[in-house]
Amino acid sequence: MEGHTSHLQHNYEDQNKLYKLPGQEDQRNMPVYQYCCTLGNFRIEKKIGRGQFSEVYKATYLLDDKQVALKKVQIFEMMDAKARQDCIKEIDLLKQLNHPNVIKYLDSLSRTTS
Repeated sequence: MEGHTSHLQHNYEDQNKLYKLPGQEDQRNMPVYQYCCTLGNFRIEKKIGRGQFSEVYKATYLLDDKQVALKKVQIFEMMDAKARQDCIKEIDLLKQLNHPNVIKYLDSLSRTTS
């Protein structure tokens, strides 16, 4: 029975190695992707979320076949200027984040309506 306990402890230690938390060095070495931001470079697959002024879609970037999330924000439909400023501030904050547990902000584009 004692050997069995030792075996379980060994497996537990091995599993802990799989769940290493990223340190600052890991974050600095994360790759930075350059996306050519035009909707034609994405295959939109399905809607995965929705808010008052936005919708989020699962998509694939066709030039490297990577999965991405596209957030479509109806910023010009926001009636109050503070809501628009908050949205722009959120984008600026997302641009600065670089952590493996936070979705990486890649780029934005705007589409004019006729």
